[in-house]
Amino acid sequence: APTPRPRPIQAALAVYWAILLTVTHLPQINAQTTPDWGWLPFDKTMHFLTFGGLAGLICWSRFRRTSGPWPNAALALGIGIVYGIIEEFTQPWFGRTQDWGDLVADTLGLTVGAVIAALLWRIPHGSPNTPHS
Repeated sequence: APTPRPRPIQAALAVYWAILLTVTHLPQINAQTTPDWGWLPFDKTMHFLTFGGLAGLICWSRFRRTSGPWPNAALALGIGIVYGIIEEFTQPWFGRTQDWGDLVADTLGLTVGAVIAALLWRIPHGSPNTPHS
């Protein structure tokens, strides 16, 4: 049987994750080049948004195709948290600073992204109660 081709959302996930991995391991960005948003730190906001996007793509990629939106959201959250921990441990190898506040922002973003993706499950997948093969 022929190997199934990745769906566009899975291809988007692979590209997104590769970019995220690369950007988060580039040498530290000079603090003077990032915008000052006052009480809302730019760095933590970017962590929140990028990991929210990651959770949405993982959830919509349907790794567990027959499970529906909420098990996929939980899976996306778990995968994302493990990745965030690995990312924080490996960043010092690339001259970056390990910051557990980043992991908090990652986790919050993952949670919001996974919940939004689960709530919007119908858009790419049909009814949330219908198993998919």
